[in-house]
Amino acid sequence: MKNPTKIIIAMGSNHDQQAHIDMARKYLCDAFRCVSFTNAIWTEPIGIASDKYLNLLAVADTFTDEATTKAKLKEIETLCGDTRQLRGHNIVNMDLDLLCYGQEKRHIDDWERPYVKKLMLCLDTLSS
Repeated sequence: MKNPTKIIIAMGSNHDQQAHIDMARKYLCDAFRCVSFTNAIWTEPIGIASDKYLNLLAVADTFTDEATTKAKLKEIETLCGDTRQLRGHNIVNMDLDLLCYGQEKRHIDDWERPYVKKLMLCLDTLSS
């Protein structure tokens, strides 16, 4: 059996935030192995007019390739009720972005956001 790949996922919701975060956490735990979460923090929206976001990071192990992993994250967004139509109205039930797949960083601009930097520090304490 091949070794698992470590992934880091940015999670965020701006609508019924805690309920959607809780739902996504459950689905992530069902989908991936060894899932850990940072504490959630409230952040101001970036680039849209909306309620505040509740954001956190998840770290997990996966045995799937990157494309399959991303597809699973999109499926979880859908299970949380996220749709293009709602996003068109600036309602984001759940946004899951793959920040890191193995050693490969993704969503490079997100790494510079203050809340991601803050949450990465929290993630480091999970690993210690």
